[in-house]
Amino acid sequence: MVSCYILEWLSLTLVGCAHAQQLIWQLLNSIEKGFDASGDTDTDFLKEVLDTRAKLDKGIHIGSWGQLQEWKFDQDSPSDTHRHLSHLIGLYPGYAIAGYEPALQGPVVVNGSRITYTKEQVIHAATRSLVHRGNGTGPDADSGWEKAWRAAAYAQLGDANTFYHELTVRCLSESLIVRPCIILGNLVLYSAEFWRQLVFII
Repeated sequence: MVSCYILEWLSLTLVGCAHAQQLIWQLLNSIEKGFDASGDTDTDFLKEVLDTRAKLDKGIHIGSWGQLQEWKFDQDSPSDTHRHLSHLIGLYPGYAIAGYEPALQGPVVVNGSRITYTKEQVIHAATRSLVHRGNGTGPDADSGWEKAWRAAAYAQLGDANTFYHELTVRCLSESLIVRPCIILGNLVLYSAEFWRQLVFII
């Protein structure tokens, strides 16, 4: 379990941020996927990776109001419109949510019982979290990167209408052109535009 420190939540240090757990799971998963192609012959190392991955908390927990929890503990607020979508890193740009595999990523322990979520349940929870984080106009919505990330997340969900609105109204008119934007916002914009092309082609 990884500890994380959240600056916006003052001195709150939590164990098991979904963001970190999802990234670590993806790293271990990628090692397995690329092992044969890498030419590595250290099968003891691969076994250790697979054993660690099996025991790892994958960072995917569905909370009391149907949300994908940002932390291992269910403390998300449905009225929190904070710009960060860190617990949705596995939806976009990662794949721990978007490509959720119950056989690899389940089960989780909920109230003492082992539960294996379906992919549909995980996607629904991620969507609920995304919607409840607002449309990028909250009191801290003065960056461009989170608007572009939100747009790309909607594209990943196949929601072309919301994606297009977030990209054109929120990103272009409010942030990336009008206000100075950090480099990440510009990079994510191009990635979001790529997803837009796929959504409209499909």
